[in-house]
Amino acid sequence: IKYINKVKYYSYYKKMKIDPEIIYLESQQGRTLNGNMFYILKELITNKEYKSYKKYISVQKNSYDNAVLLLEKNKINGVNLIITGTREYYKILAKAKYLITDTSFLPFFIKKEGQEILNTWHGTPLKCLGKRAKNGYHAVGNVQKNFNISDYLLYPNEFTRDHMIEDYMLENICNAKVMLAGYPRNEAFFDDKRKEKIRKELELEDKQIIAYMPTWREAKNFAERVKNTNYLLYYLFQIDQKLNDNQILYVNLHPLARKDINFSLFENIKPFPQEYETYEFLNISDCLITDYSSVFFDYAITGRKIIIFDYDKKEYLEGRGLYFNIDDLPFPQVQTVTDLMREINTDKKYDDTQFIKYFCKYDEPHISKKICEKFILKKN
Repeated sequence: IKYINKVKYYSYYKKMKIDPEIIYLESQQGRTLNGNMFYILKELITNKEYKSYKKYISVQKNSYDNAVLLLEKNKINGVNLIITGTREYYKILAKAKYLITDTSFLPFFIKKEGQEILNTWHGTPLKCLGKRAKNGYHAVGNVQKNFNISDYLLYPNEFTRDHMIEDYMLENICNAKVMLAGYPRNEAFFDDKRKEKIRKELELEDKQIIAYMPTWREAKNFAERVKNTNYLLYYLFQIDQKLNDNQILYVNLHPLARKDINFSLFENIKPFPQEYETYEFLNISDCLITDYSSVFFDYAITGRKIIIFDYDKKEYLEGRGLYFNIDDLPFPQVQTVTDLMREINTDKKYDDTQFIKYFCKYDEPHISKKICEKFILKKN
C-alpha cells in the first residue's frame, strides 16, 4: 500500500495546486513530535495571525498514540495529525505552501515551484557530518538535496552554520537564506512557570531531578545490540543503588533502546514521561548527564551542571570524527559510577561562560514567533 501511495504522490505532484494557507511540519521524518517542530507548532496554534492557516504535522504509525497524548496534554487543538505513508500525507506534501522540517524529507520528495521550505536541523554537531563523517559519508546526497531546495536554513550559532555549509558542500550551489537564531526547542529553558507546574503535577517539588540523555549506540547486529543493552543496564543498576530517596534519575533513550529496558526493576530511575515534550521535561532537572549527544549545547543556557559520562569513550570514538576534542569541553568527564555520583552530589565548579557565549548567544524566550514571522509572514 505504501508503494502504491508513493506512486500516487507523483500524480498529486502534477495535478494538485498549491494551497497558500497550508503549513506542513515534519519532525525527524515523523518519528516524533518533540523538538523544534513542537514549539513552532505551538506558535502557529496560539498566534491569531495564523488562524486562517491549516496546520498539518505527520507522525509514523507507531508514534501516533504518543503524539495524540502530547497534543492533548498541552491542549494543542486545531492541528491535523497525519500518518506518514498514507495518501493524505502525500497529498499534503504535494500542495502545502509552507513546509518545515528539522531533518530532511524522504528521497521521493520533489519541491514544487511556489513551495517554501524552512529547515531548522536538530542540533549543534559534535560528531562530524556530511563529507567529514567517517561512517555514512556516502549518504550525504539526500540531506544535501534538502538543504539546496530550502528557502531558509536555521542555525543556532556560527559554528553550526560554517560546518554545515562546508561539510554538505553548499557553498556556491545553495541559494537558501541563513537564519542565525536560537532553536525553538530552547524556549523551554526560559519557562519557569511551566517548570514549576510540571514539578507540582508529578509531586517532585522537593526532589533532586537528574536527567540522563545518552547517545543512541547503533548496533551492527543482534549480539552488539544485546551488548549495548547489558552495558546500559549494568550502569543503571549501579546508579540506582547509590541514589538516595531524595534523588530521581529520569532517563531519555532512543525508542529502540527504550524497548529493551524494564524500568520497573529500579527504585529511583524512571523514563522521561511521554506526555511531556522532551525539552520541557528536561527543564525541570537540576543537572544533566550525557555523553556524545548535542543536547549539552542546548542545556548549557540554563547554567546548570552538565556531566559527561563517557564510560565507553575509547571504544565509541574509535573511527568516529569529532569537530573538536571532547576533552576541551568545560564540563567534568567521568567513566565510573563512583565518579559520576561524586559529581551529582557536588555543586557546579567549572566556568562555562565562554562556551555559552559562543554556542548559545542567540537563544531567547520567544524565538519561534520571530522565525514564523520571517518565514511565513515575511516580516523583518
